[in-house]
Parts: sequence; structure tokens; C-alpha cells
Amino acid sequence: MSDRIENTILTNLFYNENYTRKALPFIKPYYFSQKDERELYVEVEKFVLKYKNLPTKEAILIELNNRKDLNEEEYKGIKDLVNSISYEETDLQWLLDTTEKFCKDRAVHNAVLDGIKILDNKDKTRTPEAIPGILADALAV
Repeated sequence: MSDRIENTILTNLFYNENYTRKALPFIKPYYFSQKDERELYVEVEKFVLKYKNLPTKEAILIELNNRKDLNEEEYKGIKDLVNSISYEETDLQWLLDTTEKFCKDRAVHNAVLDGIKILDNKDKTRTPEAIPGILADALAV
């Protein structure tokens, strides 16, 4: 695993129940910029919400293998990511604070990108008048 907060978040969703219960409701799939991390997060979130328990790496790999929307290369990338996860205890308060900052930063980043798409007429469903609301929602994270 690398020293990216995304990896630390994903690792702790497997091994740290206290963190998972506090942080999961606030983390959104689109905060993960890399597809393999985003898809892994989606599977972990589905598992936790359905079973009210932390997933095992084996369970997530089986769920991923059953998905029809991932090609072989995507599955292999996510499988490698799952297999690279190893738990190292982290201070819970630091982890929650850092996750909160990550979520806020990603929400604002995504909102700015959405605003650019609107201004470039690449978003056919929203007008420039929607931009202040989009930014306000992101800042409220």
C-alpha cells in the first residue's frame, strides 16, 4: 500500500469497526479519483450496509468476481489493491480528522470540476445558476 489517504481509508474499512461506523456515512464513491479504489469502496460500502459488519478480503473478492460490469484488467487491478491491504493500527481521532479533510477537499474539487463542465456547456442538465448551490453543498460536507 502506498501512503495515500485513500488507501488508509480503504484499509481501515476492512479492519477498524469504530472508524467504519463513524466515517462510512460521509464518504462518497466519487471522492476516490482512481477507478480501482472507487470500485473497491463501492463493494465495501454495499457489504457493510447489507451485513452490518466489516467485510473480509475474501468476501469482497468474491463479490467483485461476480460483477459483470468489470473487465478482466479492472478486476485484476482491484484484486491487487485488495491483496495489498494490511492493517496497521492508526490513531482513531487522527484518522477521522484526516478522512473529514479528505472528504471536504474532494467535495470541493468535484464541485469546481462540475462548475467548469457547466460553464463549458458540457452539462446539459444544469445552468450556471446552479454553481453557487453546488459549491455551497460541497462546502457543507
